[in-house]
Amino acid sequence: MGNYSTKRILKELHIKRNMKKLFTLVEAGNARAMEKIGTNFFCRVLDEDDDIDIFEGMLSAFYWFDKAVEFGKIDSNYWIGETIDLYCYCGIGGQAYYGHHFREFIRSQKCKCIFHEVLDLGKGYLFKILKEEHINFWENKIFYQKAAEVGDSSAAFRLGEIYLNEWCRDYIEHLIDREYPKANSNDLKQAEKYLYYALTNGEPEVVSLMFKIFDAINSHCN
Repeated sequence: MGNYSTKRILKELHIKRNMKKLFTLVEAGNARAMEKIGTNFFCRVLDEDDDIDIFEGMLSAFYWFDKAVEFGKIDSNYWIGETIDLYCYCGIGGQAYYGHHFREFIRSQKCKCIFHEVLDLGKGYLFKILKEEHINFWENKIFYQKAAEVGDSSAAFRLGEIYLNEWCRDYIEHLIDREYPKANSNDLKQAEKYLYYALTNGEPEVVSLMFKIFDAINSHCN
């Protein structure tokens, strides 16, 4: 069995069986199955025991979320935003070389073979990434917005979190340095709108986020 544990083998067999079923649904144009395959790649990147190349995993996730959106599952834009965040999360601690390795992978023959369809069709967010050889962290807001517009509460929470953190950052900076511009009240209004929607639609993380922001402000007021 080499280095593979029984648990690992059973896990891989489970994934393969599930993927086979999902690909059958994909052939019939099932957007939920496309999203599910995308989340599978997303989770594999996060799994420290999985030996998938993280860039291949992330780009594969983008590919399937793009497909899900194309086939009508607009709230899959939430997962595109999350995968942008995942790209940044994986780069923490190695930023000096991370972008370089990412570009190397995109330029590789392996990448061109895997995503030849995307390069040929020339559309979707993944095509933009492959063309520009870059992922802009702030683009996550664009995709959360698209998903929130169709009622995705998780996207609304993430969008509200971004607006609230931006407002809090500027508010605290102005407390420290009065020459720093005042916090944008529109950011606070947008945060209130999206977080209220998220809270009333089953996203309890809103409460802990509010306490976190209160603590941050209070620590600079004293």
